Amino acid sequence: MISPEEYTTTKEEEQRMYHNRADGGFVYFDDGSYTSGAEKLDITSSNDSLMMTSLQFSNRHRIWMTVNTHDVSEAIDTCNGEEQQILNLKMLEISRPVSASGEEEYTYTATIQLSTTKIPNVNWKKIQRVRMPNPNQAWSLARAKWEKQEEDIPEEDIEDVKGSNDKLIGWSFVSQDDPNTYSINLMAACTASGVARSTLRCYDTNDGTLKSVALLYGSISTASTSSTDEDETS
Repeated sequence: MISPEEYTTTKEEEQRMYHNRADGGFVYFDDGSYTSGAEKLDITSSNDSLMMTSLQFSNRHRIWMTVNTHDVSEAIDTCNGEEQQILNLKMLEISRPVSASGEEEYTYTATIQLSTTKIPNVNWKKIQRVRMPNPNQAWSLARAKWEKQEEDIPEEDIEDVKGSNDKLIGWSFVSQDDPNTYSINLMAACTASGVARSTLRCYDTNDGTLKSVALLYGSISTASTSSTDEDETS
């Protein structure tokens, strides 16, 4: 705790972001993951801010990732609708120690070869998305509609990673699968289990308004890891 006498206001403190439901750009998901970013993305502005994602992989294990909106704007400006534009990403893997109550400690060996410079192919199996009922409506998280899509697969195939010693690797990139929408992806995967998570923030290409936010669950595809192995051994 900081006493009033010790507390001093700085420019950094004044610009600190506080996440709550009054912030329409902050979206919290029921598994503990969340994402924060602008409700409107202005690629012509020189103002700099952060886009952030925290992905929950287990009750003790998550990864925190940030990208700079200036880098996002530059990537959007050069995106031609076909190629994924990789962004500079800062990430921090966070693990909570095992409690003294006898909770079992899992240790996994990294068996999947992944590269931070090569985005792997992922089989997405579950998507939780929030968006406006009418695409033409201005973004308002309080009025947005939540929906969920998932394949008919065994529940264990999308279970959280159990280990606290897993190695998580992250990627961030801009893509344009739809001519009217830019998507900013912040994705991470476990090198031991192949479990993958990602947040997806979609912005209108014309006015930069936020159209939807999604959390994706999946696993690294076998073809993706095989091609990565070949690249590293060639």
